[in-house]
Amino acid sequence: MRLRTILFFVFCVMAVAPLALFWFLPNSSVLNDELEDVRERHLLIAKNLSEELANYHEDLEQIFSFVRANYSNIGEISALDSLFQGLDVRHFCVVDASTGSVLKSIHAAGPLCPERVPAQRFQIILDLVDEDPSKIVTTGVFPASDTENVFYLLNKAD
Repeated sequence: MRLRTILFFVFCVMAVAPLALFWFLPNSSVLNDELEDVRERHLLIAKNLSEELANYHEDLEQIFSFVRANYSNIGEISALDSLFQGLDVRHFCVVDASTGSVLKSIHAAGPLCPERVPAQRFQIILDLVDEDPSKIVTTGVFPASDTENVFYLLNKAD
């Protein structure tokens, strides 16, 4: 290579390098600031959502405990349908632990409890139920239909 060509490339690099550096640094800090802003907003949304889900779960457990304690007199509780609908509870079922058949069913505007709990799901439920009648257990999510999912709150009756 000729000296003239080498000097041309060296001067071009020396002229472009500081320009590229000055262009990249401010954009990088602005981009980092924006990413940090988005990260903070997402953390706030996740925190709010987790608090709402915790409150929803607590409300579900309280309604479940109330209905479980009073299910023999449940016909006298007029606000139960609005409570069920407000929490998107479809029904409350009392199931025989030995056979899986539904003994008593209380339902909101949704479908009735099935006559029997499906065998595979019933076995999972039996494995999860705690012997302590004061303890409420929440199952994982099961597919109920093509568009809906369901989970259960479980409690062993005396």
